[in-house]
Amino acid sequence: MKIYMSPAESGPGAWTGCYQHLLRLEAMSRVKKHTLTENPSEADIILITDGKDDDDFYGLRINPLLKKYPEKTFTIFEGDFPLRFVPGIYTSMPNSIFNLNRFRPGTYSYCHHRCGNSVDKMPPLQRNGELFFSFIGRDSHRVRNHLFKCDFKRPDVLIENSSKFNYFGGDDPDRERFKNRYLEVCEKSRFVLCPRGQGTSSIRLFEVMQMGLAPVIISDQWIRPVGPDWESFAVFVKENEIGHLPEILGRYDAQWRERGDRARKNWEAWYQLENEFNYLMDRLDEIKKGRWIDERIMRFSWPFILFKLHLRKKLSRLKRMLTG
Repeated sequence: MKIYMSPAESGPGAWTGCYQHLLRLEAMSRVKKHTLTENPSEADIILITDGKDDDDFYGLRINPLLKKYPEKTFTIFEGDFPLRFVPGIYTSMPNSIFNLNRFRPGTYSYCHHRCGNSVDKMPPLQRNGELFFSFIGRDSHRVRNHLFKCDFKRPDVLIENSSKFNYFGGDDPDRERFKNRYLEVCEKSRFVLCPRGQGTSSIRLFEVMQMGLAPVIISDQWIRPVGPDWESFAVFVKENEIGHLPEILGRYDAQWRERGDRARKNWEAWYQLENEFNYLMDRLDEIKKGRWIDERIMRFSWPFILFKLHLRKKLSRLKRMLTG
């Protein structure tokens, strides 16, 4: 296919990080399956990147290419709260009947690039299985809050609240220490819990796969990305079954090394940077060929999406005021 890419905004101060990252991914592609074009009219796929949720995706919504070519214009968004303005790849898109085959789930490729993927710098893991399962993460959702309150009464289980550390804050003086602690604990674990955060997905899921460890996915609304044989290496636990984790994971304990090896092989097959550009474009092509409703009709839903967005922001501000 011919691909035209452009950031949502231009000019001084415009955010173009995802756009630049995609250009790098295209240049790194092992197989040159798709070609870039500077002419949107001849493109099979138009990809508008770097929409900003802090201004309600205004730059994306008013983009003239979206209005002129709605049937072939898409976006990519890795944030926790995806909105249904424009079809595309949304990392934390929840499973819903209202998706209407307009979206595909994704990974945190740009986020890893922006924040630094510590796993890339690790030597090969020396997995010793000292810990049965572990989780180090922020208290960002009721699922995690429930997890932090559980007492599994086992010395080989480690659950640690790291809310004081902001993974996405590059100026934290303890950043490297926290990241090293997280990696060291993962290395000792037979299973690593990957509960949802504010969004349905979790960046640690893909880190754990890259490390060659068995992920335990706890997110009822999470959509599995196409490609990996998830059942062969991941363990799925319902959100209301967190208290039964020792019993559930006990059924897979004899397979922990094998599942970890499969996780790594699936990561190599689908999520290595050299494969990612083609993977993303193929998912957009799937949407283009398979969506159920014309995008011109979907524009009538935008006022309702904006209303929901503004209501969520008001409720979030009220919650912060009430909790101090």
